[in-house]
Amino acid sequence: MSYAKLFRTLAVTAGTLSVLSACAASGGASAGADGSASAAPRVSRDLITQEELRGTGAANLFDAVQRLRPHWLRGANLSNRTAGGTEIVVYQGNTPLGGLDALRTLQVSYPASMRWLDGTQATNTLPGLGSRRVAGAIVITLPGATVP
Repeated sequence: MSYAKLFRTLAVTAGTLSVLSACAASGGASAGADGSASAAPRVSRDLITQEELRGTGAANLFDAVQRLRPHWLRGANLSNRTAGGTEIVVYQGNTPLGGLDALRTLQVSYPASMRWLDGTQATNTLPGLGSRRVAGAIVITLPGATVP
């Protein structure tokens, strides 16, 4: 290979690496319609943060979940939640608070975050479920509490 070709190949490679480094450093920000960068935070399917909760304008946690992660409620038969495997339980850390109605009594400013566990995860990690079949669990973490 001639020196000219080698130099050209190295220059193209260096340019490509520079562009990739700039993209990585920007955190994956994408350009908006006006050409400006918009750094929208990534949303987790299984986590709701306090920041997201504040932005809902919801009256309680149930309404907030319904707006932000409606798929968390799809496993529940809301008219008959006690049928096998359709119940969704609510926990604060490792303490059971009850069913979905517990969310209606809590303000959106209450938790630091909320995490969804599917039925298997809930049964394997949450105390007090025993042989109950649940569709899933919503686990509330308070400010200052550690998340396992």
